[in-house]
Amino acid sequence: MKILGVEERVWFLALHLPPVWQWPTIIFMIAIGLLMYGYAILIPMRLSSSTPATR
Repeated sequence: MKILGVEERVWFLALHLPPVWQWPTIIFMIAIGLLMYGYAILIPMRLSSSTPATR
C-alpha cells in the first residue's frame, strides 16, 4: 500500500503513523513475519529430530 501510494488509511498500521516512522515500521513488521515463519519451520524440525526412533 505504501509503495503503490495508497493514501487511504484503512487497516495498514504503518499508514496511521507519522511519515518518518512508516518505513521503519514496515521493515520491522516484515522482519517479524519472516522470523515467525522461520520458527514455524524450525520448531517442528527440531522436535522431530529429538524424538527417539521406534522399531
